[in-house]
Order: sequence, then C-alpha cells, then structure tokens
Amino acid sequence: MANVKNVHDIIIGTGVMYINGASVGQLKGNVTLKHSKTFYEEKAGFPSTSILKALVEEGAEMTANLLEVNLDTIAGLMVEYTPVVEGAGSETVTQEHVGAIVSTRKTGLAHPKLTNDAVTVALASTLAVGAEATDTVLYVADASIFTAGDTITLRLGSATENATIDAEGVDEVANTLTITAGLAAGFAAGASVINTAVSLADGTDYFLDRIDGAVWRHSGSAKVAENDQVVASYKYTTFTGRGITAGGISPSTYYTVRFEHTRRDGKVRVVELYRCQLAGDFEMAFNEAESAPLAISITAYADSARAVGDQLFSVYDRTV
Repeated sequence: MANVKNVHDIIIGTGVMYINGASVGQLKGNVTLKHSKTFYEEKAGFPSTSILKALVEEGAEMTANLLEVNLDTIAGLMVEYTPVVEGAGSETVTQEHVGAIVSTRKTGLAHPKLTNDAVTVALASTLAVGAEATDTVLYVADASIFTAGDTITLRLGSATENATIDAEGVDEVANTLTITAGLAAGFAAGASVINTAVSLADGTDYFLDRIDGAVWRHSGSAKVAENDQVVASYKYTTFTGRGITAGGISPSTYYTVRFEHTRRDGKVRVVELYRCQLAGDFEMAFNEAESAPLAISITAYADSARAVGDQLFSVYDRTV
C-alpha cells in the first residue's frame, strides 16, 4: 500500500537558475545540490566503542547543464574569462612572432582575413637566455640568420629596443650575438630578436595567404632557409561581435546562485548558494546530431558575514 504523505514533494522536472540575479537560460538534464559532510569519530575502550563524533568539514556544490552556451553567461559564471566587444573595422599587429616557416606547408598567423594593406615579414630568432640591462652578449636560439653589422630589434609584448651587432658579433657555434652597446632594459627568455637589416619580399622569399592568414617559405629564397623563424606585421579585418578571452586571471570574485523549481502545487522550491565560484574545467563540445549542453559545477564557500548555521546555502518551499 502506498504511503505517500504529500505527492507534491516528489520532484519532477527542472527549473530556472540565476547567477547574480540573471537567468543562465534553459537547462537540460539534472540539477543537483549536494551538501557533503566529513565527520571525525573518536573511539576508545576494549572492545572499542564510539565516544565522540564531530562534524569537521562540510561543503556545498551544485551541478547543472546549460543548454544555451551563451558567451556572456559563461563570462558571468567564470571569472577567469573576460567579456570583449569587437567592432567592425581593422586591427594592426606589429612584429608577431610567427615561428618557423617551410616551403611545404603554411604556418598560420594569429588572425585570418588580412586587409590589402602592406605586410612585412622579417627574419627573427628568440632569446634562449634572458638578457639583463647593460648586457652586450645575447644568447639566441639561432644566430645563423644574422651577420655582423646587422641592426636588430628586441621585442617582448609591446616593449622594444633597437641594437646593432658589432663587427665580429655573430657566433653561430655558441649562438650568440654581441652588440655594440649594452642594453637599456632587460628582456626575458623567449623575447623576439628581429633582423631588421634584411628585407624579405612576398613572392620572392615567402608567400602569403591573406584569407586564411598564413605564410610559407618560397622554395627558391636565397634569404630564408627551411625552418627559419620570422615575425610578421599586418592588418586584419575585424567584425561586429561579442566574445570572451582567457588566461592570466586568478579567480577572486564570488557570486550568488539561486535555483527555482516550481512544484505541481504551485509552490516554488528555492535553493540559494550565497558565495560561489565555478569549480572544474570549461569544456565546450560540438556534436553533429544532438545538442551539447555545457556541464557546470558550482562550489559554495562559507559566507562568514552570515549567521552560523546559515553560511553555505538555504532551501525553501515558498508560495509566490
């Protein structure tokens, strides 16, 4: 015989999730709230019996699947991502380190759809060892692309410095360059060392694919050998759009999470986590024959500004 006290307490269906008061959109599959607890148990006597059991650790986690993988929502959920807005027009890239180029395949630039503006490609190596201010000897990955008297530019991000290789300043065995005057600033290992004295020509030393944004070596070039490294300066087309960027942000922002499930009796079960961050990885899938929801795992951290016993989450059945 059935012994159901209230059929409306049987949970069927999902609900709506809000992050900092904004809906994350349609959910798919299960939404789960888990309150994990770890107890310490002390035993004594012979035979041993439990004399003390204490809650020593607790945590709260909510998992869900976002059917709508919206980039603004992702940026709101995961503080490691920065929302960006792109406008139609063009952007300029200066001395991007492309890496090694060969004649048998294309090497991609960071951006496709180059404009019709002039593109400059130059031979370059990288610092194998960081250089300090006042240094006159530079340790590079490949000194063979330089000759005595060449002018060079060191670049790391937006920081640049020009120098000149002295009369006997190229050692291809030790892969060092000796410059005529000490550096004014230091550059970390991996910084580009660009040969600005050698001019390379499209169609003679390299080929350029403006649509895909790629460069490759001309097999007949007398200036560029197979696997020589290059940098490129160019303009590329930008489009109206919104997106996210990632890398270099340590999560320090917390947000509130509220999930609302409407019961069949009209009441709303409200789950609220007060101080949360997204836990785990961000993985975006693209499936050919079905939707690909984004699985998220939200971890609650204690909000010490709230009363003891109410620092992780709450669950209410409310009449609205």
